[in-house]
Amino acid sequence: MKHLLIHISVIFIFLFAGCQQEDLYSPEVEAKENTADYLVNNNSDFDISVSYITSSKLGFKASNDLIVIPKGSTRKVFEVEFVTEFPYPSTALYSLSFYHSDHAAIDIIAANEPVFDDAWEIIDQALDSEGFGHTTYQLSFADVKKD
Repeated sequence: MKHLLIHISVIFIFLFAGCQQEDLYSPEVEAKENTADYLVNNNSDFDISVSYITSSKLGFKASNDLIVIPKGSTRKVFEVEFVTEFPYPSTALYSLSFYHSDHAAIDIIAANEPVFDDAWEIIDQALDSEGFGHTTYQLSFADVKKD
């Protein structure tokens, strides 16, 4: 009987140790992310170019190149992912500058500084039950005429 109790105790110790080891190697819970795309829809009568500066949360980084958006078309100008925040346009972007494409970076025709969320329309959104997921925003450009 004493040997039986020792054997059962040893089995429980191995089982307990095995469970503890399994917990050590279990996969980590992934951090939830929010992602977003920011599009500009050019409804003007001319081609435009766009540059941006990211928000303070993203280090005030300027776009590397001008993004050309032909008249009557839509183009993605920026994308972002945040782990802890919802990616509102004002959370991701500090400013947007618009230029005539034929005079790019010389004659600014409009600027959004700072970026306001109200100017952006949500055109697509896929969020989980906790509010994490992907959102696509669009800003329409049409109210400045070429000289």
